[in-house]
Amino acid sequence: EVVGASGEARRKEEEEESDMGGALDTCCAYFCTGLSVFGVLGLITMGIVLKSGGNWYLSVADEKADQTATGCFVAALIYGGYLVFCGFKVMRIVSENKAEAREALLEQARMD
Repeated sequence: EVVGASGEARRKEEEEESDMGGALDTCCAYFCTGLSVFGVLGLITMGIVLKSGGNWYLSVADEKADQTATGCFVAALIYGGYLVFCGFKVMRIVSENKAEAREALLEQARMD
């Protein structure tokens, strides 16, 4: 019986860990989406500033301004990819939460 209790405790710990993984997954999706929005906006802004001759503002040498601006635009595209991926993940999480809430309301209506 002691072994059974130990196994039960271990199963509960595993369930709690899997629940925590879902919470971290949700948190990471929202954080990645927010970070990507600011990354895209910031990098595009820096690229535009560099292309328009404002390289002195960002302390970039005149001869490297175009190359640096291109690097900013490429990095913004990469962040854009993360934004799309994480944005879809957030949309899926929201959709699942709505479905769970709808199921709970239906269940409650059946009980009444």
